[in-house]
Amino acid sequence: MIDLYLVVQGSLWATVFMLVWFKSDAFIEYLSLFGAKKLFFVSAYQKARKENPLVIADYQTFLLLNHNCFLTKLVICPLCSIIWCSIGFSAYFGISYFPFFTVITYAMYGGINKIHEENI
Repeated sequence: MIDLYLVVQGSLWATVFMLVWFKSDAFIEYLSLFGAKKLFFVSAYQKARKENPLVIADYQTFLLLNHNCFLTKLVICPLCSIIWCSIGFSAYFGISYFPFFTVITYAMYGGINKIHEENI
């Protein structure tokens, strides 16, 4: 039986992760804070963003332009990232949760994006 509380909680966590990853620079700031700049090309991103602010609008664009590979395409695609978050939650809670995590997270993330775009 599906536990609605787990579905909502997992979806909320995945949505928060998606918002931090796609809609803020928090990931870059935390990498800088914890000294992991080299591992994730943060210095190169910051330099490229200063040189070309119109082209390099965000970290995902930088990754796509400078490190274009299958893994990059997976992490810069919102739907792909949601699916991988759902796979992670489903691996822990049970595979029967997968469609629920995926659809609810996608709906929440999409709804928040729509609200955000309307308010800009």
